[in-house]
Amino acid sequence: MKIYLSKNPEPMGGGVNSFARNFARWIRSEGFRTVTDIEQADRAIVFAHMEDPDRLALARKRGVRIVHRLDEDFEQNDSPHRVRKHEKIVQLNKLAHITVFQSRFVKKNVYPHVRPRAYRIIHNGADRRLFRPAEKPGPWVGHVTWSAAPKKRLDLLAGIIARHPEEKFLLVGRHSTGEIDFSKFPNVKLLGPQPHARMPALYRKMKLLVIPSERDPCPNAVVEAILSGVPVCHLKSGGVPEIVKTCGVELSRFDHIVKNPNPYRRRCFKRRDLDFARIGRRYLTA
Repeated sequence: MKIYLSKNPEPMGGGVNSFARNFARWIRSEGFRTVTDIEQADRAIVFAHMEDPDRLALARKRGVRIVHRLDEDFEQNDSPHRVRKHEKIVQLNKLAHITVFQSRFVKKNVYPHVRPRAYRIIHNGADRRLFRPAEKPGPWVGHVTWSAAPKKRLDLLAGIIARHPEEKFLLVGRHSTGEIDFSKFPNVKLLGPQPHARMPALYRKMKLLVIPSERDPCPNAVVEAILSGVPVCHLKSGGVPEIVKTCGVELSRFDHIVKNPNPYRRRCFKRRDLDFARIGRRYLTA
């Protein structure tokens, strides 16, 4: 099978880039081929707004099966840039054979705008051969982000750090681009953005991942942490709770889980549903 991905994965970057990288790796491991010309593909995975509508229409006419992956959050009073992006998503979706919503949260939020002919809800996944638990949990409370946007709620993260000087916090990503100076905290180690190849080892240094984000559709960091045996402490918002399930608790219970992570860690070991081998097959049978 020849598969086209509308996003060419890069060594660094989160969101769709992480997913595309995982998908491309899995395709190679299964003996399939990726192609750069959509018209040569048997199946095209189109990410959000990342395709030319004319090319997509021609590919569909030539028999390419179009899978449209959506991880968006349509909101009132969106910026002009996001409005244009969402208008293009609606345009591309009309050409898709099937739509994949990244979570129930995304489906509830986006379905009224696109109303696809057919859809599935498929969470993100990661490679269990790479993201695997350490023999013993690490000493760090971690946070991973590729953005310092307001929805990431870095203010909540800073509050937790300030209230818990006895804990060590490992921050991976673009924290330094935001308004909060995390370097002022003596119990913080700031690593900055890291290549994907280094992330599995970093998760194995953690005992807990904190995700205070609002309305995050389906963060890869949550999936990668769980497969790495790292429980997640999260805000009850977006698609995060439906991914975490019993592998963590809400942010209000941080004091509980940071002292008692092991029962949640053991639940992480049982999560086979986030293995990309399962996720990839679902995309190729959609």
